[in-house]
Amino acid sequence: TKPIDLKDLEITVMKTIEQFNSIKQGLVAQHQIIEVQKELQIASIIQQSFIPHEFTPFADNRQCTIYGEMIPAKVVGGDFFDFFALNHR
Repeated sequence: TKPIDLKDLEITVMKTIEQFNSIKQGLVAQHQIIEVQKELQIASIIQQSFIPHEFTPFADNRQCTIYGEMIPAKVVGGDFFDFFALNHR
């Protein structure tokens, strides 16, 4: 049998501990990313609920039809729209 080199064993154990800690940090980061994705999905659902699906902006004027859609660049957008009559005839 070969004699045990304790320095080599120490290096191997230290590398194993470093790898374990690295994997552990990766799992924590992955969990955090999943939580952020869940929160963004909830925010997207809430934001989409703000958009009317059917509306008649000017009930007394059927000559005008308006359609709007919100398409965020990522998961959640920041811009909304509004409409109003400029003059009343």
